[in-house]
Amino acid sequence: MKTVMKLFAALAVILMFAGGCGSSPSAKADELDTAIRETSDYLNSNIPRGSKIVILNIQSDYPGLSEYIIDELIANAVTDRIFSVVDRRQLDVIRAEQNFQLSGEVDDNSAIDIGKLFGAQTIVSGAMGRLGNGYRMRIRALEVQTAQVQGQFNRNIASSLIIAALIESGGGSSSTAASGITVTASGLTISGLSSYRDRYVMAVCILDDESALFFAAENVTRNFVYTAGRIRGDSITLGVWRIGRDNALVRYNGNDKNMSFLIYIVDKAQITTDILASSLIERRESNVNFNNGAASVNYAAAVVISGTPAAPVTPATPRVYRIGDTGPAGGLIFYDKGNNSSGWRYLEAAPVEAESQAVWSARSTRVENTQVTIGSGRRNTQLIVEKFRQTAGEWDTAAQKCDELVFGGFDDWFLPSRDELDQMYGNLKRRNLGNFKEAWYYSSSGVGSESNVISINFQNGYIDASSGTSNGWPSRRLYVRPIRQVPGP
Repeated sequence: MKTVMKLFAALAVILMFAGGCGSSPSAKADELDTAIRETSDYLNSNIPRGSKIVILNIQSDYPGLSEYIIDELIANAVTDRIFSVVDRRQLDVIRAEQNFQLSGEVDDNSAIDIGKLFGAQTIVSGAMGRLGNGYRMRIRALEVQTAQVQGQFNRNIASSLIIAALIESGGGSSSTAASGITVTASGLTISGLSSYRDRYVMAVCILDDESALFFAAENVTRNFVYTAGRIRGDSITLGVWRIGRDNALVRYNGNDKNMSFLIYIVDKAQITTDILASSLIERRESNVNFNNGAASVNYAAAVVISGTPAAPVTPATPRVYRIGDTGPAGGLIFYDKGNNSSGWRYLEAAPVEAESQAVWSARSTRVENTQVTIGSGRRNTQLIVEKFRQTAGEWDTAAQKCDELVFGGFDDWFLPSRDELDQMYGNLKRRNLGNFKEAWYYSSSGVGSESNVISINFQNGYIDASSGTSNGWPSRRLYVRPIRQVPGP
């Protein structure tokens, strides 16, 4: 208990001294395998039984990860026996002749030609890329004879030790921790979190020398805000950072044994010295052994610590912002409605680092009941995302990118409505703030029968409401700048 009390006393010091951290929501160590299994089930349902298929390539920046996904998909196909699959060794021969990489891009015409070489009816290809702090896997089945898409499957995957190992070593060796969890990269893996799904977790440790403190986080900044990791499965992996005597922040890769960790379950992503007490749901203590900066612990088996933090404080009063101020997530405040009704007062535009390009709809899908007014963007985005979840082939669209974004420690971003986008143009772009492009930006608003999509040209402020599904506009790639609501006093 002496160690526990010392950790309690150190927590406030850590939060004030170290500043904040951004932690990537990671998940179960086998989540990649689960996603691959789901992909195989989807292909089994969408490709005619008895077909011959080629699992051709997974485009990504990580060859080891791409080859792992291909090999697992082939293995599943062989086991399931729904269709026959071209063996990887045969594929490697053609790959050498055609000069393409399993992790590279292959255009549809070349893919179809390869399919014909094997006498296959279907070509399966895909991509694996970064999305926020995690990854997005996209798989597509293409019919060789007609060049028609037979099905598309996508899945968001949180960062994990397995993915990190495949990225760093191309699928090399791994070591197994005492708990049985495979450890291949530095970090603290906390399992036993299933009952806390959609909550957040943070962890902190202090060595015998109190000048050396450790935070479980993906990265560390000094803005006095700690970003806890969102629990999306049974497990989460947090990187570990060390604060040295010279206040330097470095990634921890040590081999310390029997280190005592306090693990906090909280209900907010953003934790500061002011809101920790009100955010705390539960905390437990556990001893862990690190090997090359990697360790694992089962939260369910850890010692429950009752009570509240040693020095509870009153939640901070939300601050007053002016247009152009930096918001809580590091973006820019561009709208102030003057009151805190519905739990928010300001709108914050994400910084340019979170800007992307996307189609509004990959399938010209209509979404009914979207609105154009200020305050409706969040609901619009929810309507679009829900509709697209039910529509085959709708993935990586403007609204989905915003909804899935985790940036600045927040995951509540959405695609702005027409009027919200217009305010962003007037209050930021026209004042040369926010590094916007002189190009078209999508809103989340439709008009009329919802066959039209509204966008705004940030070169001149022109609002276009006539670009409908009939001329293919929603399938064009325009710029997307996510926004979020911010509470005020």
